[in-house]
Amino acid sequence: MRQHMQINPDITRKRGYTLIELMVVISIIVISLAIIIPGINKFMELTMDNTAKNGLNTATTAIRAFATRGVEFAKYGSRGGYNGVAIIVTPSSELRMTEHYQYALDTSNPAQFLEDSYDFNGFIDIYDREYITTPKDTGFVGILAPSGTKQYVAPPFAIWFNKDGQLTVTDTGDDTTCIFYDGNYDGRINIVDDTDGFDRETPFDGSGVYKLGEWDPWSPDYSPGSNNNPGIYEPSNEEDENYGKYKLPFEKLEAVIGVILYSKRELYEDGGRWTNGYTVSTPSSGCGTDHSSSCGSFNEWLQEHGEVIFFSRYTGAILKHK
Repeated sequence: MRQHMQINPDITRKRGYTLIELMVVISIIVISLAIIIPGINKFMELTMDNTAKNGLNTATTAIRAFATRGVEFAKYGSRGGYNGVAIIVTPSSELRMTEHYQYALDTSNPAQFLEDSYDFNGFIDIYDREYITTPKDTGFVGILAPSGTKQYVAPPFAIWFNKDGQLTVTDTGDDTTCIFYDGNYDGRINIVDDTDGFDRETPFDGSGVYKLGEWDPWSPDYSPGSNNNPGIYEPSNEEDENYGKYKLPFEKLEAVIGVILYSKRELYEDGGRWTNGYTVSTPSSGCGTDHSSSCGSFNEWLQEHGEVIFFSRYTGAILKHK
């Protein structure tokens, strides 16, 4: 007779995890994620920051070389003349390549060239030059220095190189040291005080109300198509070369001596909101050693979160950043 082998049932039984073991594994995973995720976020922030700086450096190098290519155009009497090129930094973090235009028209007098009776600088997009885009999380603040006092301005603003490739900056209250750009693509440039939001009025006075969030697609305050924000340019004829471009909120732009890069996400998370082109509501957190304390001002928040970049007046290269 064949003997049947006795099989121990304990041997064939599949052994599962105990509740304690599962809890230990889950705890290890949670702790690992808590360590890894901040590192990933920091890496992503550094990547976006470096991408923005590289884009800015590429743009300034290219635009300065373009400025010195030897172009001249006729002057109207003692006024006018070719006055170089400029990068326009937009609320949507675009870097637009523009150049001084001989036949820019004043919207208040459609038959009037800016160079005729005004010593103003009209700029248009450089033909066949694409915009340089930077990460949407990157915010830019322009640095102005009227009378030796630093002031900040939200985009749009300009980084301007004259025909000799030298950095040109805006002086206090002097409209001829600003640039004028057809930001709403109507074929005209507004050089006078306007009630439709396209003129920031005299630089440095802070009187023009400009809500950056209404022009910044990343912002939670952005509402395309509203009366305050025309949004994307959409002409009836979509063959227009400007189709799909963002309009700008005004057309008189200050030329800055440098910029500050910061994270829009961090600013909004810390409770900061731009209220006009020169001031921002004080962030409720983000300052102090642990970045959890309230800030005394937006400037204090920028000092802890922003990176300062100045441009060489003669080469356009980044001089220093911190």
